[in-house]
Amino acid sequence: MWILAGVLLLGVGTATGIYLGKQLYSKPALAPSPTPLAMATPSSDPTANWKTYTNDSEGISFKYPQEITLKISEKGLYWLDSSGSFQTNISWNSSPLAGTLEQELISRDECPKEVTNGIIPGPVLNSLRCDYDKSHYTSVSIWIANGRKIYKADIGAINPNVPVPQDDINLLNKILSTFKLTSKFETKQRNDGWTAYSNKDYGLSFSYPTEWDLSINTNNMFEAGDLVTASIVGPTQKPQSEFYDGASFTVAIPTSTSGSLDEWLNQKGFTATKNFEINKNVSLGGQPAVRAYGCGLGCFNYIFTKYKGNIYGIVQVSNGGKKLEYDQSLSKIVNSFKFLD
Repeated sequence: MWILAGVLLLGVGTATGIYLGKQLYSKPALAPSPTPLAMATPSSDPTANWKTYTNDSEGISFKYPQEITLKISEKGLYWLDSSGSFQTNISWNSSPLAGTLEQELISRDECPKEVTNGIIPGPVLNSLRCDYDKSHYTSVSIWIANGRKIYKADIGAINPNVPVPQDDINLLNKILSTFKLTSKFETKQRNDGWTAYSNKDYGLSFSYPTEWDLSINTNNMFEAGDLVTASIVGPTQKPQSEFYDGASFTVAIPTSTSGSLDEWLNQKGFTATKNFEINKNVSLGGQPAVRAYGCGLGCFNYIFTKYKGNIYGIVQVSNGGKKLEYDQSLSKIVNSFKFLD
């Protein structure tokens, strides 16, 4: 799932509230790109002792086994497996998406039916896969969409009539599971006590009170990841406790869909049930949108819209003695949300 399913939201209200409270109170440092591990530490994570590749200019970071030697190519990176018979490539393309990732692949004729099994879901979020058999040379290709970039990972046989080993595919899937996709953004303080946030990779902007904190690439509110959160912690909020004093505005990492906004909302459980109040008479970034408001041991105010083949979502939370003041600020933030093109 891309976000917390609506039918589950009330049941996990306490856990979500506590987690959000911890995240806000600790005021995490602004970290637009991941930091490589400085040393190996004991962990149950099978990738804990892997090396880390980071490319800030391309907004990508991933882990890979110690025994792999990465080599630079014109389009990205590559390595050979232990047998020397299969080459794995990771490349990127910054061309704007014309629509969904699937539509983009079809327009580029990346998965022609005569040599592939067609487009199928990939191993990680926002990814698609094609298995090739062209002129007796086999390969497996996986594409991942991140804002306006497309990352491609593929394994190809160097010799004909040899299928790609499942072990190589499993290893690539594990490497892709460590992908951290970042984006470039700018902040600029205004003269009215507010700060403007702009992200050209994702084509969006909004403004928030300068006294609020900004957190990047958290994973508190949306399962696919939070692109950015503007938040403030109230004076009575205690650390390591349920979030009961403060406010936050979180923008989700967009996800592509070929269906309508209503179809997507129904699939994710955001329907007019006892769990949610649905309002379709709203907008986000000048686009028709849907508001889903639900309360359990905390209230969450979601707004979703579909723009250029992607679902964009935001969620607002406010609590405490200054709730009215926080709600006014949140309303102003939402009204300032814009798409850049």
